[in-house]
Amino acid sequence: MNLENTRQLIREQLAVSQNPVVACSFGKDAIVLLHLCLQERKVPVLYFKLPKFQEKNTHAYQVMREWDLEVFEQLPYTTSYIQIDGEREVFELYRTGRQSFLLLAISTKPRDGDRYLCAIDDLFCRPHAAVQDYPWDVTFIGHKACDPLKFFSDSGRSLDPVMDNGHTRQVFPLADWTDADIWAYIHEHKLPYDRARYELGDLRGSPDHYPTCMDCLDSATVGQPVMCPKQKTMIPSNARDEAYHKQFLEKFREVTRYIHAEQPEGVS
Repeated sequence: MNLENTRQLIREQLAVSQNPVVACSFGKDAIVLLHLCLQERKVPVLYFKLPKFQEKNTHAYQVMREWDLEVFEQLPYTTSYIQIDGEREVFELYRTGRQSFLLLAISTKPRDGDRYLCAIDDLFCRPHAAVQDYPWDVTFIGHKACDPLKFFSDSGRSLDPVMDNGHTRQVFPLADWTDADIWAYIHEHKLPYDRARYELGDLRGSPDHYPTCMDCLDSATVGQPVMCPKQKTMIPSNARDEAYHKQFLEKFREVTRYIHAEQPEGVS
């Protein structure tokens, strides 16, 4: 990591941008990127959230208030999922052009207790926006080349720091940073971070991890009845087989660019 190179990339992109935005989850990487951008000029934030589990927005809203941020939200164009070899990824697409999208992964985990999302009702059938302006010509994203990806990366390919995507240019100033670089910067500049999440491993307040029931969408249940814990009765499976998911993945790889939610971490 070369901090001056990172700052220079941000300056260069801001110099040619009429309407930049920082995609920010207020996790550790995002807060570093936001701090770096705000040192150059006041830049608005694009924040993605779900309608339920409001406690997962507590840390983000606190930083929004303390830093006096201008914050925008958008509805996704669609929400879907892919399941291959037992691995599952839920994602939302945000339209940035006629055939171009930003892709945001939603890190789900098995339901635990009575509070959970129903994948169909709360994710796939939530309100969406078929037509929506994406007015930002530069989108800063805190994804790093060392971050793990599931389905939407090309094996062995490095992360390009600048990518054109529809009506926006995606910029990854932290592409060559490591987690150690991130934490060193946070501590040096005394940036706010969710201590319960990162120091205690408590993900209950993390906006990147939602307990979700996907029992009726598991490829192993194709053609079989499934017990629905919400309806407390057997229902038909809504799952697709893996052949469908593989075709679906190939279809969208060419029209999406990946924004990856941060992965769970142990106690730091």
